[in-house]
Amino acid sequence: MMSNDSFSRRTVIGTAGSIAVLALAGCAGSANSGGSQTTTQTTASGQQEAEGFASVEEVQQVPGEPVEQATVEMTMVSKTQPVFDPEITWVKPGGSVTWKNVDEDPHTTTAFAPSNDKPQRIPDGADGWDSGILKTDQTFTQTFDNAGVYQYYCTPHESLGMVGIVVVGTPDPAGQPAFSSFQDSIPQKASSKLETLDGKVKTLLSSHQSSSGEEFASKQEVESFPSEPVERAKTTMTMVSETEPVFNPEITWVKPGGSVTWKNVDEDPHTTTAFAPSNDKPQRIPDGADGWDSGILETDQTFTQTFDTEGIYDYYCTPHEALGMVGVVIVGTPDLSNQPAMTAPQDSIPETARSKLTALHKEIDAKLS
Repeated sequence: MMSNDSFSRRTVIGTAGSIAVLALAGCAGSANSGGSQTTTQTTASGQQEAEGFASVEEVQQVPGEPVEQATVEMTMVSKTQPVFDPEITWVKPGGSVTWKNVDEDPHTTTAFAPSNDKPQRIPDGADGWDSGILKTDQTFTQTFDNAGVYQYYCTPHESLGMVGIVVVGTPDPAGQPAFSSFQDSIPQKASSKLETLDGKVKTLLSSHQSSSGEEFASKQEVESFPSEPVERAKTTMTMVSETEPVFNPEITWVKPGGSVTWKNVDEDPHTTTAFAPSNDKPQRIPDGADGWDSGILETDQTFTQTFDTEGIYDYYCTPHEALGMVGVVIVGTPDLSNQPAMTAPQDSIPETARSKLTALHKEIDAKLS
């Protein structure tokens, strides 16, 4: 039988234990209280974050027209969905896109290109890019010279479908690698999102072609050879298709002392720039002749150059040289055998431009020889 002393001691111990448990419970309650406050703060922070989420409508908005410079934010539309805002960007050839990370998580903007160990989903001949990791408020800018459709992704979040598209110019959808079947190496969420974006881009380009098709210059007009040299000639900067900017006409013929005036009748900016050392280009104008560079000409702006030295002058458009936007000015009736322009185009000149110049020179040789 238990003594009263023994009972009392156990009661005291039990009571003390109960007090200790209660004290611990109190501490635990206090900790939970702190945890609850943390949860509340997290919730409050989450609410603030939610208020800062990008709008789905804004992210999915399709641009109305190409611009010179565009900005894309790396952000969130929910706690689990990182996005590029907007997902579709439209710039003019020679235009640029700047990505800015406005999120707390790191992001990248990375082209689907072999240079990034990815399948090619950018135009043939175009350069891929990779920003590397961008932390909060860091930016990355890429310039796009070649018209076409460019698909890209965020390296850390590709599997979550964080992808986007840059449309450059008004390219023909046919033949765009971006519109080919999706490779198995692309995560399912990314390919699904890209498929949706592709549909919007195709609709955008189709609509633009329908509304602007009558503005194109005639191929016959562009390729026509002048019948004789004139005192003053005019050349326009225009388009013969959605993806082919041109000088119209491509061959101009003036008398010594005559002038050529170029006018930009296109929406995109252009230049008229001589192939000359003064423009950091190989010499393709007569020995002793002055080179020229108009600088950027916006819509309806003009530039006039006077030509005193007889000979053949090759020139190009700086933003669109890679697309083959080149031309030739013939001054007087020169001896073709000693013209720098009649030599084979140098390797430093883009392939499309070299090909066009070769064709123009053959025509000049046939007409003037």
